[in-house]
Amino acid sequence: MRIEGPKRVTRPIPLTPLVDVVFLLLMFFMLSSTFAKFGIFSLGQAATTPGSTTSPSQAKSIPGIIVDVFHGPDIRVNGQGVTIDNLAQALDAFEARGLDSAIVRVHKDADVQDLVSVLDMARTSRLRALSVVQ
Repeated sequence: MRIEGPKRVTRPIPLTPLVDVVFLLLMFFMLSSTFAKFGIFSLGQAATTPGSTTSPSQAKSIPGIIVDVFHGPDIRVNGQGVTIDNLAQALDAFEARGLDSAIVRVHKDADVQDLVSVLDMARTSRLRALSVVQ
């Protein structure tokens, strides 16, 4: 005689609560994220690395233009105040004197948008290279 035990009823796993949790996580991460386009500005490596020596042939490639970016954006080119609209003209004036590259120094109170505005205007100038430093 064969005795059978109680039949185990297998109940399917309910997927509705799982889908709800995944949807809520998706909504949370989408709302807490900021989307920006990366790669708008191509930033290359600096001409010289820290600790390297500069030969006389490289000395002429050292930029004589220093662009300071503060909050606002308050912009100073070699210590003189410049508006964002006149930045390209000021950089072109230096390029006419033979300076074709600049260093952009970003100060700690400047926003990312301030830097992006300066880089956008500097791209319209005739400068060959920009180096961004902190």
